[in-house]
Amino acid sequence: MAQQISNTKIKDINRLNTQNWYAAIERSSDTSLYKHLKTEFKQSPYITQLPTSLCKSLIAFRTRNHRLPIETGRWHNIPQHLRKCNTCNTMGDEYQFTIEYSIFNEAMRTYIDKYFFDKTKLHEIN
Repeated sequence: MAQQISNTKIKDINRLNTQNWYAAIERSSDTSLYKHLKTEFKQSPYITQLPTSLCKSLIAFRTRNHRLPIETGRWHNIPQHLRKCNTCNTMGDEYQFTIEYSIFNEAMRTYIDKYFFDKTKLHEIN
């Protein structure tokens, strides 16, 4: 009986933590990419599949721990619509950097289906 109560409490705590995680992501304006890529409260497969250095870089990128204009502009209280790329003068966010930025076009067209080159489809990448 005591074990059943303990298991029930653990499940309740896990459910509460998951709900809090979803709510925190929805409230934050700093998680727009993360919201689309991380849709479940569980460990992402790349955590164990990539070398540690690449895993850390990907985690940093996904959580906006980087120096793209979308983030550095936030540090300086620049309105979001003015956080532009210095090279091409478009929105300097993760989508622009990975999909639109011309320096990566060849590699992107090789590894990413053209369907996802439409920014409105970003939420489907996971």
